Amino acid sequence: MSWLRGAGTAKTGRDQGRSRGAKKTAIIRPNFGVVSGTGFPLALRYAGSNSAMDASAYQINKILGLVLGTALFLQAVHIIDGNFTEREGKPGSKVATKEEQPQAGVTAAGPIDTLLANASAERGAQVAKQCQACHNFEEGQGPKVGPDLYDVVGRKIASAPGFNYSSALKSKKGAWDFNALNAWLTKPTAYAPGTAMTFAGLSNDKQRADVIAYLDTLSKNPVPLPKAQ
Repeated sequence: MSWLRGAGTAKTGRDQGRSRGAKKTAIIRPNFGVVSGTGFPLALRYAGSNSAMDASAYQINKILGLVLGTALFLQAVHIIDGNFTEREGKPGSKVATKEEQPQAGVTAAGPIDTLLANASAERGAQVAKQCQACHNFEEGQGPKVGPDLYDVVGRKIASAPGFNYSSALKSKKGAWDFNALNAWLTKPTAYAPGTAMTFAGLSNDKQRADVIAYLDTLSKNPVPLPKAQ
């Protein structure tokens, strides 16, 4: 009986071993094609992921394409605009010719007689106040930084006593008549290149006429101004 029980026990042990082996095999066996915990095939899961990735890549490419297209368009506009501007300012063009024309009164004085006929010495005195730091306006006061301006209208250029003129003005011939004063006051460095005069000039025609009319009053014998016609 003991032997039978032992045999029965041994048999039962083999059966139990098979049972455990079968369970282990079932546990170890990979579940190919099925996503753990979902029950869905891997092929379906991966296919869905690829579709999402393709959609995202399409959106990114679309955005990059729009950005690149915009950049190229702006670059093209910049190039066209630069070429057009360059042609406008090219020497010899109509625009450049207009800009290169000398200012009125620099070399060939404008119609100063017409302006003087309507000039105001009172307004000219106000404008000429900016010159008082460098010039005297009264008789006998002599030069300051610049020569005195008393009796300047009709005076020979670079001839005021006691002042050392630059060679640029010494080389000028003639007298300070209305036209010469008009050209000088427009832009001294253009009228006498190399002059030591630091005054930039008066670009306003009426202001120049007013100043000349005022300077004309600084004399015992003012030169008659042109009359309005």
